[in-house]
Amino acid sequence: MEEEKREMETKLALWLAVAVAATVTTAEEGEEEEDKNSCPQCDAGGRASGCDPESGRCLCATKGVVGDRCDECDRINHYFGDPVLDNCFCQCPPPPV
Repeated sequence: MEEEKREMETKLALWLAVAVAATVTTAEEGEEEEDKNSCPQCDAGGRASGCDPESGRCLCATKGVVGDRCDECDRINHYFGDPVLDNCFCQCPPPPV
């Protein structure tokens, strides 16, 4: 009887250890997922779809807007203006005829 009790306590302790470990892992994974989705260092005023979790660089979602904080017009592609005021406009060359 005493041996059965010890065996049951051992199984219970093992089960509890596994359950606690699983809970901690799930919480850590949840925190990592939350960290990937939130980027406090990327404050782009709604011009970004997210950011690179390692560098914090914003992923600009507004056409014609570039920069680490989506705070520059894409001059390489002929966009000029002020992205902070939401007015990057294209002075694009006309398409070939």
